[in-house]
Amino acid sequence: MTRRFTHTVLIAGGGASAALVATNLLKRSAGTRIIVVEPALSVGRGMAYSTTCPEHLLNVAAGRMSAFEDDPRHFSRWLVSRGYAEFTERSFVPRMIYGAYLEWILNEARENAEFGRFTHLRVRASGIRQLAGRVTLELADGRSVEGDQLVLALGNAAPAPWPGLTQDATGGGKYFGSAWSPGATAPRDPNEAVLLIGSGLTAVDAVLALRYNRHRGPIVMVSRRGLLPKVHRLFDCAAVWYESAGSALGLLRNMRASAADASLLHGNWRVAVDAVREQTNDLWGALPLTEQRRFLRHLRAYWDVHRHRMAPEIGAKVKALQDSGGLRVMAGRVGRIEVSRDGMAATVTPRGGGEQRRIEVGRVINCTGAEPRLSKLPNALIQSMLREGVMSEHPLGTGVLANRVGALVARDGSVSDRVYAVGPMRIGSLIESVAIPEIRRQAREVADLVGAPSQSRRVLQSRDREGAVLAG
Repeated sequence: MTRRFTHTVLIAGGGASAALVATNLLKRSAGTRIIVVEPALSVGRGMAYSTTCPEHLLNVAAGRMSAFEDDPRHFSRWLVSRGYAEFTERSFVPRMIYGAYLEWILNEARENAEFGRFTHLRVRASGIRQLAGRVTLELADGRSVEGDQLVLALGNAAPAPWPGLTQDATGGGKYFGSAWSPGATAPRDPNEAVLLIGSGLTAVDAVLALRYNRHRGPIVMVSRRGLLPKVHRLFDCAAVWYESAGSALGLLRNMRASAADASLLHGNWRVAVDAVREQTNDLWGALPLTEQRRFLRHLRAYWDVHRHRMAPEIGAKVKALQDSGGLRVMAGRVGRIEVSRDGMAATVTPRGGGEQRRIEVGRVINCTGAEPRLSKLPNALIQSMLREGVMSEHPLGTGVLANRVGALVARDGSVSDRVYAVGPMRIGSLIESVAIPEIRRQAREVADLVGAPSQSRRVLQSRDREGAVLAG
């Protein structure tokens, strides 16, 4: 006889965030039924870990990539148990192996849980309704599914459509709106020139995939500042206390002073950047909204290349490609992109002024990163939630407005006790919200909240409201 579960949690999404929330619920909340709504074949890989390119490595060493904060060596032990003896805690492991790890922890939790507690509906959520203390997800196939709480674990969105793309350039198979679009990094002509818009980690992924797929032609990266991610150097450091600053400039000065001290003491500025990680979200939340905007406008690109770094092996490959002339990085703005006689042509205005250049290539790949504005996303569920007033955009235009435990703030200003967000959607309130060490903490916190009995959940919510920092 099937047990009648006390309540049901719906999870929209199927990447790392969804797998970590579901795993925590299965392990920690015995009476909770979990229904994951995600069209992919499995739950856990998402966009980040579904790559099949072995050149795509984690950007964090294996010793810091456990799925469980209270068991920091879990991933390292799993690697040993699966026969990956070549990897140590200081190794940067291929992302497809980490995707297998995420699938494994969820499957193990399912096998150890009561039958019927976990359901994966391979369909996309298209809308939401709330009535009488319940949440109903409308599904793209015409069905609907009902639960007590909903966790949004939608991961990173695709890049925004390029505004300078001419209409005739959209359907010719030479422009790709994302590095993850089918065929984007597998040119039929291995010698064709490729233009990458952006020079961050996604663009680096595109370079690695192109070369893995035997592409030999020249690659040009263009971004506003022409900055490549810095390269990791492994070390051990203790967290240190950083004073809050009332402005973006104050934060910059504090970080520069700390980096200078770290370089003097350790010969490595990275110590300062990594030591502040535990405090980054508190420092971010202490800034006024105007200063957060200033940071995003002027400093974000510089922070990102120092904070989100390349594995040493990848850094060496990128440098070798630059030294050989196979990769060129330019600072400038890409404007009009149109069809040309031999493929595509893009107009580039160099940073700091100067004469516009016309770059002729065989294909263009948009590597600018996720679209941060929810209202611009072609996601039916998000648009439904915005229309219904269940969700509000963050005033910075980056993700969703939520409180400290991820509860959504509705259009009328009320804090939901039914709908929560985990992962990149919370980047407006938590600027550290895209990496596994932060996502695993959010997943555990939200799982404990939505998996608690209703009375305990109300206590936790009211406790959070007393001092809640509603971003903005």
